[in-house]
Amino acid sequence: MLLIWSSCEPDKFGINFFSREFYRASTRGFELSLIDICALTLAGNLLINWKENKRILLPALTCPYLFYLLIALISWALNCQNLPVPDPVVTNKYTIYPPPYAQFELWLYPLFEISKILRGLFLFWILVNYLQNPEYIKIIYMGLLLTVIYLTLLALRDRYIFGFHRIKTNLGHANSFSTYMAMLGTLFFPLILYAKSWLSSFVYSFLVACCGLCVILTVSRGGLVAMALGIACCLFFLCRRIFSLKNIILLSIGLFFTAIILFISSDTLINRFFNKQDASEDMTYRGKYNKKAKLMAAENVFGVGIGNFSAWSWLKYARQVDEQLPPGTPPHNLWFINLGELGYPGLIAFAIIWIRLYWMAFLNLIKTRKDKYLYTVSTACLGASLVLHFQSMLQLGYRQSPQYFLMIIICSIIVAIHHIKKEPLSTTATTT
Repeated sequence: MLLIWSSCEPDKFGINFFSREFYRASTRGFELSLIDICALTLAGNLLINWKENKRILLPALTCPYLFYLLIALISWALNCQNLPVPDPVVTNKYTIYPPPYAQFELWLYPLFEISKILRGLFLFWILVNYLQNPEYIKIIYMGLLLTVIYLTLLALRDRYIFGFHRIKTNLGHANSFSTYMAMLGTLFFPLILYAKSWLSSFVYSFLVACCGLCVILTVSRGGLVAMALGIACCLFFLCRRIFSLKNIILLSIGLFFTAIILFISSDTLINRFFNKQDASEDMTYRGKYNKKAKLMAAENVFGVGIGNFSAWSWLKYARQVDEQLPPGTPPHNLWFINLGELGYPGLIAFAIIWIRLYWMAFLNLIKTRKDKYLYTVSTACLGASLVLHFQSMLQLGYRQSPQYFLMIIICSIIVAIHHIKKEPLSTTATTT
């Protein structure tokens, strides 16, 4: 449970080695946090008791991740250099200053991101092996429960005691916090319908309400839409399988209170959605960041190096797209940032990961149709992954540590269920 909770506190209980805090990237050093310490502890216990249970040496999804890692390493090898940091850029609106460094260390920034990929793979391998016993899924949910309560209390403190407008708690940005809570809300929503007792359903309903409230407090347009998308996905797959008078009543109550909360928050939400910022103008502006990625991929087969987008934006590509475009900002789209940093080979490798993941997720829905609990969990993981994917096409969510490690946990559950429902060939079954 400590490992699960620590995914939301990467900075408070962690340290960055070779930190480059002023460089604009999702990973700014070699991170070591509480989640890594927990993972190492669990790995030790796993190895000591290796022969006691079924173990998976090479879990599904490992090979696609290793292929993606290989592309990242090739890209890094082709971009090992230091280049001088340019002068400030003056636009019609303001002057943009570069990071306060003498050089852009293009050999170093990719290693930060690669180290995070390796940490994620290590955690993934550990969790898949533990989750061969489905009882550990319940422990993960207990950790998620504590995380929801903890973050909700922080959000209420920040809004009603400190008076902040767009709440971000400890996750660095309101959009990051909204994505994280929308994922958690989607993970718990199916359990409302699965629970047999009214009390359990009310507990899960309370947790989903907490997540929804936090998303509203972030005033995030994408977060609200993403959470609605995730819940709608869960309802689509569950409505016919878990149909009862209790669930109809609970859904009706939930819709009623959701309408009340949205009505109370309507002034703030309407201002955010329609008045404060023109969505079409915003998307057009973001399209310029995507053009930078296309230029990088056109001139570099393996991209400019994972983590190097901001540096090359300063060095060359921002002014090629638009002289008035502030340099240093990466695309607010998961796919375009991969395109710019790793080229088309990296984009294909990244696509293979998601295709393989969703293929397993949908197969799990078929394989677990006679196991109501695992079917419910499979639906929850599918919905939560869609939340992150949707938000990552609008924000920089996926690579930020809290969302990244929460997604690793979700992937671990999906892959573990895939192996549980796959007929074992040996006690150390492997798959690609």
